[in-house]
Amino acid sequence: MRLFFCLVSLFLGLSYCLPTRNTKLDTEWELFKSTYGRNYTKEEDPFRRKIWEQNLKLIKEHNHQYNVGNQSYYLEMNAFGDKTDEEFNLMMSRPMTPRTGKNGKTHCNSPLGDIPRSVDWRKRGFLTPVVQQGTCGSCWAFSAAGALEGQLFRTTGKNVQLSKQQLVDCTAGSSCVGGFVTAAYDYLIEQGGLTTEFCYPYQNQKNEWCYSTSRCPHLTMRGYKKLPPGDEKALMEAVATVGPLSVAMHATYSFRFYRGGLFTEPRCDPNYLNHAVVLVGYGEEESINKFIQSEENYCILDKLNGQGQFGGRKYWIIKNSFGEAWGENGYMRIARTGNNHCGIASDSVYPLL
Repeated sequence: MRLFFCLVSLFLGLSYCLPTRNTKLDTEWELFKSTYGRNYTKEEDPFRRKIWEQNLKLIKEHNHQYNVGNQSYYLEMNAFGDKTDEEFNLMMSRPMTPRTGKNGKTHCNSPLGDIPRSVDWRKRGFLTPVVQQGTCGSCWAFSAAGALEGQLFRTTGKNVQLSKQQLVDCTAGSSCVGGFVTAAYDYLIEQGGLTTEFCYPYQNQKNEWCYSTSRCPHLTMRGYKKLPPGDEKALMEAVATVGPLSVAMHATYSFRFYRGGLFTEPRCDPNYLNHAVVLVGYGEEESINKFIQSEENYCILDKLNGQGQFGGRKYWIIKNSFGEAWGENGYMRIARTGNNHCGIASDSVYPLL
């Protein structure tokens, strides 16, 4: 961390050597700072402005490609616009290697004949509101708690926000620089369960102590199941029959500015997992609309669909922890290709109550 701030200081010193700012963007820059509560010093402002201008340029170039039918999703400037890649990566987990955990079992596949064509657990009340994880790299805690919240609703019909902070403070080997969902579940099984957000509220940091929750209500769990890595059929069957699942994925540069559409990112690496989310369903578009406007785009779609035919594009629905202003009200539709796009099926787990 000390090295990172030294590098930032170096960049601040070099910022005066950077090309002159685009004065046409002065009003837009001031609006950005006002919107997101930025109050930079005179020395830091040029550095942040340069990062913001570069991100804005990339967003506009990408959206132009979307408007002419060469991209299936579009971007929007947001609170990450003046952050360096290093700063944004602090919000991500360290690269995660899938772990079975001490109390995990393997999910057994069932025949897919009775699986519905689309599933969206949001429509059934299984999801609590989307919230913002902040600068703490606690996505794993939000993912673990999100899957538990879904199972709690399935079992009791009660929609309750569970404590992410308890997981951050108390899970061994986990913190604001990443963690493992299986480790969180092992902790809950062995230490008595997870309390509510009301009793142990989120603080966007790891506290020095794991505070006592003995006087708070707890959700206990008896185990959890891991899905076969890379098996999208098993993932589809599990989310349809079990409910929301915890999944990991590769969140690329474009992920941070996603605003809407079907996320298809060729730079995704299914073996590089750096972000955990909640898988809440899947579906298929009724038409391919404007994406197919050339033979080249059809070939792209054909590869993504994995079906070799014209038809609606297939997708997964994920719940993120970047707040409701990100994506489609805090959610994303990501291409369901059959080829484990962005590693969506590489590390999947669900709790057993």
